[in-house]
Amino acid sequence: MPRQVSPAVVLLGSALLFVSLFLKWYDPGTDAWTAFELLDLVLAGAVIFAFSAAGPALLRPRWPAQARALPAVGAAAALIVVSQIINPPPAIPGDAGLRMGAWLALAGTIVLTVGGVLANRAQAAASRHRRDREPRSADAPRRRRDA
Repeated sequence: MPRQVSPAVVLLGSALLFVSLFLKWYDPGTDAWTAFELLDLVLAGAVIFAFSAAGPALLRPRWPAQARALPAVGAAAALIVVSQIINPPPAIPGDAGLRMGAWLALAGTIVLTVGGVLANRAQAAASRHRRDREPRSADAPRRRRDA
């Protein structure tokens, strides 16, 4: 798999999640910023975190250290979105239907989580590759000790 695939997947998922925050989630036309009290900010924080991890990975051969948390951040965002699909916020009437923003957010969090898993796999493979190329201490030539 090319090195740029997993950052692109993470960026796609986070972009979908970001756009979904501005779309209508519930009938009669309520977006995430209006419906949620705090969770919209948590989802926006997940987007910022994902952009800060995946953006530099497009330009450099290595992922930043915080990229290890991408699957957890994606899964937490997906849990928030699923909980809001199943149980809408109190400001939303009980008979309100779901709109495009909720489904786009769900798709974005799933793509973000998959991208995070791919990123971790790429990091682990690169780490194994670097470790296999380095000489081991037993393979290193022995030095004479001057007494």
